[in-house]
Amino acid sequence: MVQGQATLESSSQLRKYLSEPAVPISETDDENDKQNPLAYWKLHQQRFPQLAKFARDILAIPATTVASESAFSRSKLLITDRRTRLNKTSVSALMCLDDWYHRCPAVFESAPAGNA
Repeated sequence: MVQGQATLESSSQLRKYLSEPAVPISETDDENDKQNPLAYWKLHQQRFPQLAKFARDILAIPATTVASESAFSRSKLLITDRRTRLNKTSVSALMCLDDWYHRCPAVFESAPAGNA
């Protein structure tokens, strides 16, 4: 799909979605899905494919500051008196590696050794 067509299609979907009446929370049959926005967009993804994808992307963002607070706590351990000259790119890369290592240590343990 050409960029202009994709933009027009997305705009058209948005206008169509906004012109519809508000959906009651009890639209889904499953009791657990009554207040689940992901269930709503799964149900309507055929009708609004771009909006559904966008909604899933936005809803995937954590709605808490715990992750950022944890990152700041770990950054204090990373930026020490001996590491005050690290540039922001290096700090960012080290923070990512640290996060990835703590989330998936098995990946790092099974990775081939680098050229040291």
